[in-house]
Amino acid sequence: MLNQQDAIVSGTVALGCYEPFNLEFFQSLLKPGMCVVDVGANIGLYTAIGAAVVGPAGMVVAVEPGAENCAFIRKTIKRNAFSCVSVVQKAAGERCGPAALFLCETNKADHRVYDISGDRERIEIEMITLDFLMKELNAVAVDVLKIDTQGFESFVLQGMDLMLRESPKIKILIEYWPWGIRQTGRSPTLLLEQFLEYGFQIFEIDGDHHKLVPINSIASLAHLEKERQHTNLFLERAP
Repeated sequence: MLNQQDAIVSGTVALGCYEPFNLEFFQSLLKPGMCVVDVGANIGLYTAIGAAVVGPAGMVVAVEPGAENCAFIRKTIKRNAFSCVSVVQKAAGERCGPAALFLCETNKADHRVYDISGDRERIEIEMITLDFLMKELNAVAVDVLKIDTQGFESFVLQGMDLMLRESPKIKILIEYWPWGIRQTGRSPTLLLEQFLEYGFQIFEIDGDHHKLVPINSIASLAHLEKERQHTNLFLERAP
């Protein structure tokens, strides 16, 4: 289901121009029976694609703190009779407990759990670590993980150490937004270095040329320093 009040994500999805190669690539990673986790699920586009492929024998977990976004995910689940989706209306982070969500009026995909401007409307939410969540859901290992948390990815990583260690074949798609990461007080470079320490290879998803580009040096992404500059990365462990 699309949100008619959201011109950014829902509008571009309706026009068929929202991350077409990313979506195609994401779908290519999926197989029936897999466990898929969509962190920062927004209206649930990746969640819906995951549910359609993994089927009733699989599991899809949509983690999204925004109540309005979660309502659209639930509508999609009902309309498609998906039986494998769990909607978790919380923010993924480094701890479990109360937190705040700072809303963006103009872009419903840009709600954040931090706000250095002090200008955003604040609502109270709950935060959860992915390690705790997956234990609650009795999920042994995750096959595919998508993360898009508007710069909060370092904190999400901090809360999923056990999940990464128990999911040796996990494949990760992550939005990499250095400016946003810095707003949280964390280092974009350190985030990638931590993934390397877990044994991941890093590729940039080149949507314009429909290919993956190996990142042989983290410094090659240093040019992404302005607010509107970001890219999408794919991470997998070497076979």
